[in-house]
Amino acid sequence: MGGFEGGDEGGFWDIEELISSSEDLSAQKSTKRAALKELIEQNNGTYSLHTDLMISFVPHACQVFTVENEQEFSKEAQIIKSTYQAVVDFTADTDISEFFTEYKVLIQKASHTKQDSKISTSVAFIYLLKEACSLILTDEEIENIANSIESKN
Repeated sequence: MGGFEGGDEGGFWDIEELISSSEDLSAQKSTKRAALKELIEQNNGTYSLHTDLMISFVPHACQVFTVENEQEFSKEAQIIKSTYQAVVDFTADTDISEFFTEYKVLIQKASHTKQDSKISTSVAFIYLLKEACSLILTDEEIENIANSIESKN
């Protein structure tokens, strides 16, 4: 009586499961983003994010974008420099460049980790930059920028 051989395999149930798993993934990302925002601290003009590393924006007059402690964290410093350039290129926001004439990036080993899950250096830097410069970037844009940087490193 019509239909395909083998019954209803691969029918609507699979689509409903995909939608449900997509919603679960979206909820997990939202929870992760909220937790990440809570990790950002602002004290005396310094912006910091504590993950397995501590990334800080410290007041300091600079001619160019500056990352300190590059030797100990050379890979992370390179990722931050690449991420900075990608965000500047993506947003075309001159306020970002101006911000880093008054701040330098400081990378340090975190004395303690406030979150169990590992956050990529690129994502952490972008979220800290978003908070410090009041950038309007969607989570999808942040992930796309971070993924493009991480795929190169």
